[in-house]
Amino acid sequence: MSKSVNQTKASIVKAAISLFAVQGFGSTSIREIADTAKVNSALVSYHFKNKQGILEWMMIDYFEKLFTKLQPVTQGGEEQEESCFQQLIDSLDTLIGYQAENMEVSAIILRELSVDSMLVREVMSTYMARLKAHFATLLETGMERGEFDCDLDVEMQLIHMMGGMFFPYSNPQIMRELFYVEPMSPEYRQRYIGFLSKVWGYKLKNDEF
Repeated sequence: MSKSVNQTKASIVKAAISLFAVQGFGSTSIREIADTAKVNSALVSYHFKNKQGILEWMMIDYFEKLFTKLQPVTQGGEEQEESCFQQLIDSLDTLIGYQAENMEVSAIILRELSVDSMLVREVMSTYMARLKAHFATLLETGMERGEFDCDLDVEMQLIHMMGGMFFPYSNPQIMRELFYVEPMSPEYRQRYIGFLSKVWGYKLKNDEF
């Protein structure tokens, strides 16, 4: 029995992920993807046009699912909201957990974001800019409320945060072999979030970490 359209597309994407993760996007051919997915090369071209189309689909799917998990920044009266600090911690925890749950795709996307291409520019101007705005809003609103240092350099804080959030998943082997840490483990996630909460001078609700 032939595969359904959705099954075929899923097989192609799964094969591409496994190959991109090991060989890199640039070193993987359409033929290899088709052979791994056990489909005809023409089907890969039919569904995605080319290898770039598969990567684009992966990036859009990845970020759209991430933003459904990230809660929007709370609006309304201050007394009805969680603190910006708590929202910041929750957002960081969500992002780190999502990367760990999607380790291969996270590594592929973060690796490709270091390359200057039209696709990467489009992703940065949409999803990465949206992610930056999410965290910047929390920091800036928190500063207005007196939760954070009013002299905080938001741009530098964001660079520092994003480096810490992304590095373990773009360089998992360094984490494992140099720091002896498994970035996919719940223990690492809890340890890192707990570290951030102490660095920022706050204590999480119910001593969760």
